[in-house]
Amino acid sequence: MDGCDLLVAETADGLYDLRDSFVFDEKSDLFNRCADDGNLPAAPARFQCIPWAELGSGDLLRNKDPSSRVLKMYFVGVATLEPRSMDMTSLYMFDAASRVLSRAPVTTVHENIDTPILRIRPEGITIEDAAQATPVWAILAKDYWHDPVPEPDERGYDPAKHSPEALAAQFVALGGEPAAKEQGAGAEGAGEGGVMEVATGEEGEGLPDGLEDDSYVEDMPDVPAVDMM
Repeated sequence: MDGCDLLVAETADGLYDLRDSFVFDEKSDLFNRCADDGNLPAAPARFQCIPWAELGSGDLLRNKDPSSRVLKMYFVGVATLEPRSMDMTSLYMFDAASRVLSRAPVTTVHENIDTPILRIRPEGITIEDAAQATPVWAILAKDYWHDPVPEPDERGYDPAKHSPEALAAQFVALGGEPAAKEQGAGAEGAGEGGVMEVATGEEGEGLPDGLEDDSYVEDMPDVPAVDMM
C-alpha cells in the first residue's frame, strides 16, 4: 500500500480477524497495531479484499514506468462460498493515509431492489439496483458534458437527447444492459476518480452471485460483481 503494509491475522480456514491487525511503516521500518473505530467484527469472518489504487500511465519518452499506489483496502463480507455470494452490508475499509481500519457506512438508494449493486465513490458508498443505476460509462462521461441548457444550442446539443442520463436510457432501450457487465472482476480506481460496484442479493443477507466491473482499470482482482470508478 502507499507508504505502508497492512497485515491482518488469518485463521487456518481462511477467516480474517480485523481486530488483530498491524501496520508496517516503510519510512520508520516499524510495526504498530492498527488503529480502528471500535466497530470491527467481534469474531473472525470471511472477506474479499478489494484494493482502491491510483494508476499512473508512465511516460515512454522519459523512460518512466507505469505506477500503482494502493490508497485504500476494502474488506467486503463473503456470505457463502458455494454458491459464491457477498454480504455488502458487511463492509470495512483501511485508509493508507490515516492508517485507520473502520466500518464503512453504506446508504441504500433505490427501493424494491432486485439485483443490488454496492457502488463505492469518493463521495460515499451506496446500494443501488442494477436496473435503475446509471451505467458507469455515463457517470464517467458526465464531467465532459457542458451544463444542460433550456434549448438546443448552436452546437446541436440537446439535453433531452444528449445528456449522459438520456444516452443511458437510449442504450437500455436498444437492448443494452442497464449496467456494464463484462467478464473479469475488479476494483481498482484511478485516484479520486473511482467507483466500485458489488452486485449481491437481498439487503442484509447473503446475496446472489453476479459480476460487474469496469474495463477501464487494469489488474482487477477476482471479486463477484465489482465495479470501481
